[in-house]
Amino acid sequence: MPINKGWKHALWVAPLTAAIGMPAMAQAPAGAESLALDEVVVTARKREENLIDVPIAVTAVTAEQIEREGIRDVEDIIGRDPSLAFDLGIAPYDTRIVIRGLSPTRGRPNVATLVDGVDVSSESIGVAGGSLLINPKLIDVAQIEIVKGPQSALYGRSAFSGAISYTTADPTDDVSGSASVDFSNRDQTDIKVGLSMPLTDTLGVRLSGYGFSDKGFYRNAETGSHVGGGDGKGGALTIKWAPGESYSLKFRTEYSDDAFDPAPQAALATNVRNAVPLVASRCNLGTNQAGAATTVGFIQDASCPLTPAITALGLHAARELDRLTGGTGLFDDMTIPAFAGNVGDAKDRGLTPSFNRNYTRSTDNGVTAPEFPGSNRQVTRLSLVQNFDTSFGTFSSLTGYTRALVGVDFDIDKTNFQSIQQTLVTDGTTEQFSQELRFASDFDGPVNVIGGFQYWTERADQLERNMTVIGSGTICFALDPFGPAPAAQAPTGTVIAGVMAPAGSCTNPTGGFTAASVAPFMDDVSANRATSWVRRTVDHQSAYLDVEWEILDSLKFTAEARYVDEDNFVSAGFTDGSNGPGTVILCGSSGPCLNGAGVPAVLVPFFTNRFSPARTTRQIEYPTLSQKYTTPKGTLQWQPSENLNVYASYAKARKPGGYSTVTIGGAGAPANGDDIRFEAEKLNAYEIGTKWRSASGRMQAQGTVFRTDFTDKQVGTQILVGNTITNRVTNAGRAQLDGLELAAQFRANENWLFSGGLTYFAKYEYTDYKTTSTGAGEIARVGNCVVGYVDGANFVPLSGGVIPFFPGTTTQRSLTCQLDRSGKQIEDTPELAVAFNVGYRRPLAGGDKTLFVDVDANWSDTRFLEDDNNAFLDSYWTANLRVGVETGSWTGQLYVDNLSDDRTVKSAGTGPAIYAADFRLGILGIQPAPGLTVPGGVIAAPSIPTTTFADLPRPRTVGLRFNYKF
Repeated sequence: MPINKGWKHALWVAPLTAAIGMPAMAQAPAGAESLALDEVVVTARKREENLIDVPIAVTAVTAEQIEREGIRDVEDIIGRDPSLAFDLGIAPYDTRIVIRGLSPTRGRPNVATLVDGVDVSSESIGVAGGSLLINPKLIDVAQIEIVKGPQSALYGRSAFSGAISYTTADPTDDVSGSASVDFSNRDQTDIKVGLSMPLTDTLGVRLSGYGFSDKGFYRNAETGSHVGGGDGKGGALTIKWAPGESYSLKFRTEYSDDAFDPAPQAALATNVRNAVPLVASRCNLGTNQAGAATTVGFIQDASCPLTPAITALGLHAARELDRLTGGTGLFDDMTIPAFAGNVGDAKDRGLTPSFNRNYTRSTDNGVTAPEFPGSNRQVTRLSLVQNFDTSFGTFSSLTGYTRALVGVDFDIDKTNFQSIQQTLVTDGTTEQFSQELRFASDFDGPVNVIGGFQYWTERADQLERNMTVIGSGTICFALDPFGPAPAAQAPTGTVIAGVMAPAGSCTNPTGGFTAASVAPFMDDVSANRATSWVRRTVDHQSAYLDVEWEILDSLKFTAEARYVDEDNFVSAGFTDGSNGPGTVILCGSSGPCLNGAGVPAVLVPFFTNRFSPARTTRQIEYPTLSQKYTTPKGTLQWQPSENLNVYASYAKARKPGGYSTVTIGGAGAPANGDDIRFEAEKLNAYEIGTKWRSASGRMQAQGTVFRTDFTDKQVGTQILVGNTITNRVTNAGRAQLDGLELAAQFRANENWLFSGGLTYFAKYEYTDYKTTSTGAGEIARVGNCVVGYVDGANFVPLSGGVIPFFPGTTTQRSLTCQLDRSGKQIEDTPELAVAFNVGYRRPLAGGDKTLFVDVDANWSDTRFLEDDNNAFLDSYWTANLRVGVETGSWTGQLYVDNLSDDRTVKSAGTGPAIYAADFRLGILGIQPAPGLTVPGGVIAAPSIPTTTFADLPRPRTVGLRFNYKF
């Protein structure tokens, strides 16, 4: 990648006073009497402390920032800290938040999300993201704290790499209210209202509500309709009761009902062909323990020489089929098309969303159909927080309940190809309950403690009607592999079985590549698609203890740990047949489509049931995974003065293993749960940090150096189950990240405030990353292979080309390919990210109004999309401008987001390119040769490349924002 490292290395050692800063700090207008920065109080350690005193790297986003900057959702928070990154997957709830380069490729999220101390972190079933229960619109949030580094002891089960903690506003002592409206030139409107009042001297109530409407920035090229927008509404009720100084109760309930169009995503055209290493080719011959000749490779290869050994064995049927079809190479999987290189600028590439219509709702046999509706979500949340203060500490009870209903219906392949259509159709219900009991001491002595118990449970049920309908592919019938090869392939324009043969088609003895629109059949397939059901339950119990020992007035040591006992249970439907539960092959590899009219034809009697996806025949309950572990952390803190804090910490973290429900959605439940089980991910984290404040209070700075050592990182891989390509979760070996964070804030005078920060990674790579696969696409992407077999949990390389039997049997071991990604850089991690803000304040005539101008900007280095490091996102700058006037009660401002209209793609993903696949089938009936008996058979050779899709960036947006308070 074209990265200019020289200036970046100079940047991170530049003087902090040169605008390297800390966007976390509040920005209040400075009076002439004082230029000191406001102190920010956080609760990162479950007690109220000044930010400078906390021995943890924390970014705080205040209520003032949320209001002034128009922070609407999780994505808007990410730009406030260069240590955070954000990626959107295939659905609005499929978001992946990355802290310090720890990407949640698969499995549960790495970042815990808490609302008023209640853990609402969740993991989706059908997709890999974990933002299911995060409210997309922030309702009455008073402060957001981004806590970096493992925080399992105090933040619970999902704080593997950090946490995002929301604190909601309490009712006020006097009647007060607020209203805000935000509208832009992009047909976006946001409205928020709030009212707070005391009912008695001890009881207060707060009401808030929101509504939003977003037309969407892009249009579907197929239909002309807008995509990427949405609308919704919601509200919250908070009741606070404090009958005395020693007891308080806060009850809160909130509800949101949001609907989203399909996301504005576009598939990128392939630009390379990745080669499978020759060692994986079926050209390679070996023997088994009985001395019989056999094939060592497992990838279909049409380039094998027709040696007597290969021909006599009849082992390389793909080569025989290729010979019979004129050497067209239709069964050659040794090179796989893919996208590689820089994703770049969406505008320069001409990227635009292009989705099929929803033909399952067609009323005129597929001629017209409506748009896919997208997704909708209704989330209800209840919480009850109680505190009882005593002379020696505070007892707290935190109770939470969340229920979410989520429906999804959209075109998942992100293309408008008519011959293949994939739809994601799910309805899910997720329920959580959490109860935590905590004690935080206030002893007079040198030792204080925080300890507690937590019970947390979640049940997720998902009804699935996903469909993959295929109306194209190649079929060849080889009836005489030892006969003469045809003289030539039929020229373009030849009609075979009523269909014009495209160039490169298999034409002899019969068959060929056929394609027809699936639109007329989607409604029939949908009507015959039986609903499959997946359930996942998690029962979590844990106890934690934090002990702080004040060794000296300036020296403290904190030891903390959480003991976890967690059970994970999954139940799913088992699907008969070799296809996934929603896969139907109408024509192509099951026969030509006659007359080009899209009418499936039957050439082979046993290819039936084409209109009905395979049905689930029984519900499988996998063995409950019980996991028990402890995650400790130790911190040494030195504070020689109130303006300096130096600390060092060591922590161990663990993200439990589980069953890959993403696999179940694509291929159905395997009979053996071990086929989709993945193990726990573990890390060791080392951190040294310092926080400093000048004597005048006009400048604050912090710096952190950290190292993170991964083991068994949970990663995604693609596998072929029957004829269905699907994803599964497995574990990598080791990875290491060495990083540096710098941040500061400086008030130059009454008018100017500078702040900013950067995160730099000196190392972010997989140091030992070996997995196994037989998928040609994945092997080609990685580019290396060691052939062997899996024995228990160990991979055994093949020795001398001899394939062993399973012990005590004459059954030959199945071979696989070990892939080595060691030395590859960790995905989703930029080497350098920078964020800064410049604020200007000036009183206007009369002194009751203030003019403000804010400019904030972010720069991110290039980052890889996946762990194979073949494709990457380009570096980019974005800047936002706000100009307005504020008084004590109202604020009006003009804002410009994405000031330069930068269209660099900032988020992208990958998946199986079903729309670009060739589903192929060969029927091989070999007549016995002298002295040789070789049975006939069916050869399935689906060629499925990998697709790369880009999340199209937000264009420049100009808007007006008004806030009023009383």
